[in-house]
Amino acid sequence: MHIISQQHKITHFLNQPYPFYYKGFPALVIALFILLSSFSFNYFFEPFEVNVAEHKMSFFWISIVHAGVSVFVFLLLVWLMRQRPPAIWKVRSELLFIVILLLFIGIGQFLIRDIIYDNPRNWSLRYLTEEIRNAYLVGSLLIALMISLNFNRRYLQKRQDQIVTPPLLKKTVFIATPLKNEAFSLSIEHFLYAKATGNYVEIYLVEQQQTVKLLKRLSLKTLQTFLVAYPFIIQTHRSYLVNLHAIEQYTGNTHGYQLSFRQTNTSIPVSRNNLHQFERQMKKLGLA
Repeated sequence: MHIISQQHKITHFLNQPYPFYYKGFPALVIALFILLSSFSFNYFFEPFEVNVAEHKMSFFWISIVHAGVSVFVFLLLVWLMRQRPPAIWKVRSELLFIVILLLFIGIGQFLIRDIIYDNPRNWSLRYLTEEIRNAYLVGSLLIALMISLNFNRRYLQKRQDQIVTPPLLKKTVFIATPLKNEAFSLSIEHFLYAKATGNYVEIYLVEQQQTVKLLKRLSLKTLQTFLVAYPFIIQTHRSYLVNLHAIEQYTGNTHGYQLSFRQTNTSIPVSRNNLHQFERQMKKLGLA
């Protein structure tokens, strides 16, 4: 049971949404980071044994070429991904991309050996495996540094959001309805989503690992006015109001997403009109 529990935790972690940095300005920032860090690491630290007698150019330019190949491979993979943009990016997607990136960087470094090294055995299997090994060794250190910097940035961003967002939000909200005897208190931490249906709203809560439905006579817009102080509760469709913290995963593309929750098999849509707000809030809350 303990092993199964650990496997479930690992699987759940790998399926978590992860920020997709490989487009637009963030991709260029990463490319610049790869260029500068790769060059600096190779030139100043010389992590691997070098035979100066084999060099066709100075070690400075060799380090430039190695860094340039890494950036070229990175931008090529980013371009290929943008031809078929991923519907959703998860932790496992990020890890797989890194593994493939380092593999192709190693192959790229092997293919340019004749340009920078005067060695008759440049095209041997030994040097192919050596370049791939070196790519994983150096790449792992640089990626660990980049992840650390990204973690600190996201931590500071969350701290800033906590300063801007009112720190003390009520755990329950009193909801007034047209009929006074139908007024009720809504538990925010148990709230999953609400669905408009005619003159009523179906409110779905999770209580003791089970989904409970409440049927209330009020409009979705009215319900939303009572929850406006909670930035993680947003309208994703004209008929749905969703607690972003309750989402297990989402799939889709630029035309819209489908949201799923751990406690129910129901799939909730994110319409194209609400797509931008959904993505912005997910990023702001650190959920994407």
